[in-house]
Amino acid sequence: MYMKAELDYAFLAEYAKTERGTITAVGASFTEAKSSSFPSVLDVSVAGRIRRHESLDAPEVRITVIGPEEGEIPQIEFDFKVEDEVNAVHYDEKVASVFVFRAPILIEKPGLYKFEIELNGEFVRRLAFEVHQRDGQ
Repeated sequence: MYMKAELDYAFLAEYAKTERGTITAVGASFTEAKSSSFPSVLDVSVAGRIRRHESLDAPEVRITVIGPEEGEIPQIEFDFKVEDEVNAVHYDEKVASVFVFRAPILIEKPGLYKFEIELNGEFVRRLAFEVHQRDGQ
């Protein structure tokens, strides 16, 4: 039995892109943001790497963005398949594919904004950041 697809790592960044099997990121791994007014918009990137045995199909990924509203209603749900793109790295009978999801997030009010990542229908990671009112406002 071959290893199933695994999320090696994932992080939030102000900006990220993939190139030749690597991730370039600016403002990576932040955990808080400040806004002087609400509602506002914040550009956020989710970046990561998924590893699987080369004999397995490309995995399905879902990223769900949830704001601090009651009821945990998703603001965005984005589904994609991590294909064997030219930039995937093949080693030791494995395929490592990097990905970046970039989107403007509506910041309606202060609170915790969460990004939940599923891999082939299974929850694998939660990334989050807290939004605060900028001091003096």
